[in-house]
Amino acid sequence: MQAWTDMWKLELDHEKSYIWTSEAGSRKEAKLLGWNVVKSAKDLGAQLNYGKSNNVKIQSQRFASLEAIWPKLRRCVALNWQKQRLLRQAIWPKAFYGVSICTIGWGHIKTLRTEAMKALGFQMAGASPGLRLGLLCHEQCDPGFFFQIWQVLTTFRRMVKKRPLFEQMWKDYMDHFDGTAKQGPFAKMLEICQQLRWTIEVPKIADADGCWHDWINMNEKVLYELAKDAWTWKVFREVQQRKDLDGLHGIDRRIVHQAHSRVRPHSLGSIRRLQDGTFIEPTQHAKYDLSKSVKCGLCGGDDSMEHRCTGCPQRQSIYMKHFDILQKWATFSRAKRIHLLPSSNPYWPSFKQMATLKEDLWSRPRTPPEPELCHLFTDGSCHGGRHRLYQLAAWAVVSATNDCCIASGALGGLGQDIDRAELRAIIAAVQYAVDIQKDAVIWTDSIYLCGRRDGPTLARRR
Repeated sequence: MQAWTDMWKLELDHEKSYIWTSEAGSRKEAKLLGWNVVKSAKDLGAQLNYGKSNNVKIQSQRFASLEAIWPKLRRCVALNWQKQRLLRQAIWPKAFYGVSICTIGWGHIKTLRTEAMKALGFQMAGASPGLRLGLLCHEQCDPGFFFQIWQVLTTFRRMVKKRPLFEQMWKDYMDHFDGTAKQGPFAKMLEICQQLRWTIEVPKIADADGCWHDWINMNEKVLYELAKDAWTWKVFREVQQRKDLDGLHGIDRRIVHQAHSRVRPHSLGSIRRLQDGTFIEPTQHAKYDLSKSVKCGLCGGDDSMEHRCTGCPQRQSIYMKHFDILQKWATFSRAKRIHLLPSSNPYWPSFKQMATLKEDLWSRPRTPPEPELCHLFTDGSCHGGRHRLYQLAAWAVVSATNDCCIASGALGGLGQDIDRAELRAIIAAVQYAVDIQKDAVIWTDSIYLCGRRDGPTLARRR
């Protein structure tokens, strides 16, 4: 480097220059020559280690740089949803730049969660940062999910698609992995898969339910849903030992969000306060605040959630208004009675396994001969609402000329949607026209395929 700069008559900045080597002997020789020898440094803003050391100094400095931001965010008079947007669009990107190649301890994530809870005003006794940030807020507010999990997955997937040799390097790394903690993209991938309980078999990944996924080529929205489900299970494991969450077996994130959509905004804050694990019962507060009374203020009995909802004589008129739901009270888990948290759907793993293994199915019955010009109407349907992973889609093609169904089928795999069903119907119609060697006019009402909003659309003529 010195010879090169001298050749071009440039001055080398020795304070910013350094050299690195993976051999101890070479490092010793370089130091004797007066060079600044490093084992890790910042390269393009990210932490890069030169050797076997697992130095995370650069990443730790990024986390520490947020200490001046938290008090400002706490004092900010902006609405809470605006603070949450600032958190995921500015603060977390600043802290997690370059994290895709840097393995970090879980303690860093816990510290960032705690600071975020304080800044957003959610730090109440008993409140779980994982439940609050990862389940009840936008999932990207949880630093552990979006920038520790999702950003790593998308960056890794992009590199595999961009550089074919990257997949082979990944396979070689996994074949020779000896369990030693290391740095780099492959070690980072192992770290997050361990947190999500995923299994790696290059290039596929199996989730905790034993379903194998071609995640490199999978639809990104489907992968995002799978990652959110896995992260929700991790959040559950963080709180499953709590006595007030007894009877909780996983958390059904979709039911929680669907219920929130039916609650008025001014009541939603109270619901979320219940669901984030905040201590509600007086006996819980009385353990650290002796001024708290454990007696009911209306009847003088022992105060608890059970007493307030079912046993207080002074609330009988209220109980009569909710008689139907109180009849089922004894069948609910303690987690649902106190914190309104529903357990995950026990049938979801088996459904996911069947959907993953199922391929597209379709049939084409015998049909009468078509004239020289036939009109084919295509349509797709989808059931499952807003829950992408639960959706089931089917399609059909009808010949208006012969007044009969010429092809129909059902989609397979996860992430079924109506656009994919409409496209499959168009493909079947084209195949039919090619097979019978006739001219065909294909009609569709899909905006996704034709980009029109004025009713059925005439496709190109063969």
